[in-house]
Amino acid sequence: RMRAALNGDLADTLGNLLHRCTSPKLNPSQKIPQYPENPISGLDQEMMDSLNRSCESIPYFFDRVEFNHGLAAIFALLHKANRFVDENEPWNLIKDA
Repeated sequence: RMRAALNGDLADTLGNLLHRCTSPKLNPSQKIPQYPENPISGLDQEMMDSLNRSCESIPYFFDRVEFNHGLAAIFALLHKANRFVDENEPWNLIKDA
């Protein structure tokens, strides 16, 4: 039962983020854009820092069989990424372009 709940939450959170980032309306060429060398805003840098920290902490937890902490770190990153998309409103950036 717990596995089903975690899988459902992961699928919903990750699926939502993936859909929002790969929508043909936002990315008609369906190519991964190059990240600029200099972040556009403090939000960009904060997101990149979180991603880099997660790339270290998640394997650390799983290597030590601390699955609860590893999963918590994954979900925290996914929720932060979804908030990042909300705050940046790429759908409005496309309209303004």
